Amino acid sequence: CMQKIFASLFLVSLAFVFCSCTSTKETEVDPNFLGDYEPIQLENAMGWVTLFDKEKPKEIELYFVPRTNRVEMYFRDLQNRVCVILTPEHRQMMTDAALQFLSEQEAGNLPDRKANSKNFYSQSVATVGWGVTGISRITKKSKLQFNYEYFRDKRPYFLLKALPAPDQDEPDVVSPTIEIFFSPAQLEALYEILRQDALQALVDELNAKAYAY
Repeated sequence: CMQKIFASLFLVSLAFVFCSCTSTKETEVDPNFLGDYEPIQLENAMGWVTLFDKEKPKEIELYFVPRTNRVEMYFRDLQNRVCVILTPEHRQMMTDAALQFLSEQEAGNLPDRKANSKNFYSQSVATVGWGVTGISRITKKSKLQFNYEYFRDKRPYFLLKALPAPDQDEPDVVSPTIEIFFSPAQLEALYEILRQDALQALVDELNAKAYAY
């Protein structure tokens, strides 16, 4: 009898193992639920990263998850494939910071300061996944910051930064620092992809196909 109980508990626990950012299954309906559809791959975004102290352009894979209204950002950073999950709240926070950055940049009104742990437009806590061959580790405690920094040719770039945080299963293992830089043009292109009305339009299109009679 006890063996059956332990076997049942083991099977239940397997249902909650994190396999990858895009394959996570919710056990309850998320309040941000938009539709019962699989993740949708969006247009890739272009940004910049620093690898071995060299500036490198980087394509960012974007996936929209209608079940949670979240957007997952993937790219390879050195040996790791990393994922940053943006909730609707994160995206609104990023939009507000981006608008402030673009307005100050266009007006030539940006303060000449270096981004650091206390200097940023806004900060939140986000889920980050990482792993060598795929997403095998996860933390839900990474500090997510939106800021700007003088980057290529000492010009201001918008900065999305996720700070290291402990793995949820092995606290001694921490996530990598994630920094993605966007020029004003790249930032505007990213905004067009991640606009909530654009994401909602994708769900509306699926609904139209699903319920057509």
